Amino acid sequence: MLDYTKREKKFMAITLEDGRKVLVRPPKKKLYEKLIEFRNDKSKNNFDGLLELSANILSDNISGYVFTPGELEEMFDIDDMKALISEYNSFITGTLKNPN
Repeated sequence: MLDYTKREKKFMAITLEDGRKVLVRPPKKKLYEKLIEFRNDKSKNNFDGLLELSANILSDNISGYVFTPGELEEMFDIDDMKALISEYNSFITGTLKNPN
């Protein structure tokens, strides 16, 4: 029997420069589609697009804290956002490949 209350969930642990720890969930449909759109639509590959996608990724956390693009603009540079998106893509790929 499948029991979702006992199923182990995987999270991506992120420690921000200010010391906050964020546990990000695997994406649901809406965020997954935003990731695909970002990859495929080169017009989204600008600083504002990176900020928005980074905010969406970080906001899908277990504590419910919502990150805004404006907040991340103060916190992240372009390399930080690219690293976040790259690591998140690796996290998703690992989740998809794991049969359990």
